[in-house]
Amino acid sequence: MPACTAVLGVASSYERLNANNVSKTLCMLGDNSGNLLFTEALMRILNETVLVTKHDIISGHSKLNDYGAIVIAAANWLNEYEDFGWLSKELEQTEVPVYLIGVGIQADIGAALPTLPLGTVRMLSIISERSALISTRGIFSSEILEKLGIMNSVPTGCPSLLLAGSKRPILRKASNLDVVMHGTRHGFLCGDKLQNALYRAAFEKKYQLILQSETADIECIAAGLGTRIPEESMQMLRLVYNSKNDLSIAEYLSEFASFHTNIHSWMNHLKSVSFCIGSRFHATIAAIIAGTPALLITHDKRTLELADTMGIPHVFGSMIDDSHLLNIDVMIEAFNSSSFLDNFVEYRENFEHFFSKNQLDTRKNPALLGDF
Repeated sequence: MPACTAVLGVASSYERLNANNVSKTLCMLGDNSGNLLFTEALMRILNETVLVTKHDIISGHSKLNDYGAIVIAAANWLNEYEDFGWLSKELEQTEVPVYLIGVGIQADIGAALPTLPLGTVRMLSIISERSALISTRGIFSSEILEKLGIMNSVPTGCPSLLLAGSKRPILRKASNLDVVMHGTRHGFLCGDKLQNALYRAAFEKKYQLILQSETADIECIAAGLGTRIPEESMQMLRLVYNSKNDLSIAEYLSEFASFHTNIHSWMNHLKSVSFCIGSRFHATIAAIIAGTPALLITHDKRTLELADTMGIPHVFGSMIDDSHLLNIDVMIEAFNSSSFLDNFVEYRENFEHFFSKNQLDTRKNPALLGDF
């Protein structure tokens, strides 16, 4: 049996972003740069790995039978709008062990449980049969699997925080200087009231802003000042930032917003700021790994489940209003009053148990934070 383990995820870096490759870059990142941390953690923790992307599989460039095992960097895959039947068909053509890591539910708080597509259910069944344990983002996601008859899951959270190393991260002191914010929007969609308030607070206070999947904003910074932005994008930006001044929006995004296409620039950026706040889970994790105090605003079942499972400092989005977002000292106090990562040791032990049960070989001295 071949020794190499295929990690199904996204590549760790891409060509320099420009006005002509925004859509391509987002597509290769799975439409969200947060996937960089997820895949990077697995590539660094597991031994003898080879990265395989969805494009590699669909194009026939990579055959899953060529590997000794398949590790899948899952995410919000327990949803009703994305059918993973394409992957179940690929897995059915192999007999190699396959492992699912960090799979979780995607739903709003208080919403009904999603009805999973048949292809997704089939994929989950195949993986359950071929692995000792499935890693989920939390207890709630494990309960979803149990209702499908899948009884061999364990709540671990997301593996991205493993990049911090074996010791609990040590954070610098939080301050209201050099603040970076982040909100959650996808493609050309508009955010809800909470998300728009985050972007508007950053815009009004001229805080730095991290982008992950906001196509219009990313197109703007990729194009640069003096370049005409598509009207579809500008309409969205005027609404989100609550401004009719196109030049003011473009100047703000050009100077203060960033979209990272590799893990190294992301880490270096976050090492330079004093406090990170927003609703993006992976932006929060990236800040913590970089030693920057970070507060997550939980806004759906996914972010709440991850924060609870991993002990991430957080506040409920329902408790946040514009006055809080414009007063960063209030947010810093919320961070200081949290019990930061009290269960970090348990978090690592849960993953070590998962890797051991599945007989996945891990590196004795993985290249982690020191390499960034």
